[in-house]
Amino acid sequence: MGGFSREDRAGGAMENPELRETVAQVFEANADHFTVTRLPYHINDPETAAAAIGDWRFAPPHEGRTMTNAADIIAKKDALIASAKRCFELRLQTNAGGNLSVRLASRDAIIIKPSGVGFNECTRNNLQVVHLDGTIEPSDHKPSKDLGFHLDLYRIRDDINGIVHCHSPWATGYASAGIEIPCLTVQTIEKLGRMPLIPLSAEGGPQTDVDISPIFRDPKIKAAVLANHGTIGVGKDLMAAQYLAEIIEETAHIAYVRDTLMAAHGKTAADLPQYGTAADASAANVA
Repeated sequence: MGGFSREDRAGGAMENPELRETVAQVFEANADHFTVTRLPYHINDPETAAAAIGDWRFAPPHEGRTMTNAADIIAKKDALIASAKRCFELRLQTNAGGNLSVRLASRDAIIIKPSGVGFNECTRNNLQVVHLDGTIEPSDHKPSKDLGFHLDLYRIRDDINGIVHCHSPWATGYASAGIEIPCLTVQTIEKLGRMPLIPLSAEGGPQTDVDISPIFRDPKIKAAVLANHGTIGVGKDLMAAQYLAEIIEETAHIAYVRDTLMAAHGKTAADLPQYGTAADASAANVA
């Protein structure tokens, strides 16, 4: 069974309680069968669906498109909203900058924050569904300026299922000074290994997939810092990417404090860990 045709979204169900209940039951019973291209994404529950659709006629799915679980869309939207609010509360991102995205279980589409929407204002209604071929599902918002590099990272790395891009102040301070953030704690050695600094585009503007994707083609790269721009953390899921965004900012803060204290005490060098875990250190020494 396909998704609801857009032409069927009339107001009839609102005036007819019996019809409204029937449509809600149909929506609920067939939630696993809606297609990405046909489901009205601003509708997130049977009650709202019944009010908006007006009848239960169905349209066939678009040719060549994967059937996508509506429950997965809602779950991924909720995960993105939670991550966005966490970033806002930690002050990794204020205003409407930065972006987050998460891959859907169908593997061929993502949920992403649109342009002009702040992290703290993300809702099920304003998040966008975008296919990896660049097709954007109907939305009242403009697509993110960062959409291109998000899509390309998902295309080139099957292991990436979540991306968090922030303009966090400590890390972006290093990026704006043209300094790569050092991995100076055992945690950053274990979790990241390195955070490459990606220069501005050849035109002097923000980095695009042309600048970012070549760095992330290395499967060992999980995080990077964009000169005069912000940070990128990628992960097996959205929370893993979120953790990396937090580690990047934390490490930049620690590095600044370390450098300030070293300068105040006349120190020019400090020890750095070679290994991120005791097991790695032991194994290396045994070898």
